[in-house]
Amino acid sequence: MEDSISYEDRKRLVEKAKGLQINVRVGKLGITPELISEIDRHLKKDGLVKVRMLRNYMEERNRFQLAETIAVRTGSLLLDVKGFVALFCRKNQENCQRNV
Repeated sequence: MEDSISYEDRKRLVEKAKGLQINVRVGKLGITPELISEIDRHLKKDGLVKVRMLRNYMEERNRFQLAETIAVRTGSLLLDVKGFVALFCRKNQENCQRNV
């Protein structure tokens, strides 16, 4: 299984995600098993998930490292990070392609 998607597909997914609402929020408890299972549930259902990292949690943390940690723990691809919002897609190419 390939762990990346083409630039064009990534661009289409990011564009499509602009219309999506935030699915999950990382709050003051941080990355908990419950948060990971919630993100995983959304990934299985929709293939794409938007995660907002709340500022009160992010004070001394790097948002890119946090997004990478979520991607590793959920087995997903990190597509984009803008501000405090990260976009993830299931690593399964079929799931990502279905959304393009």
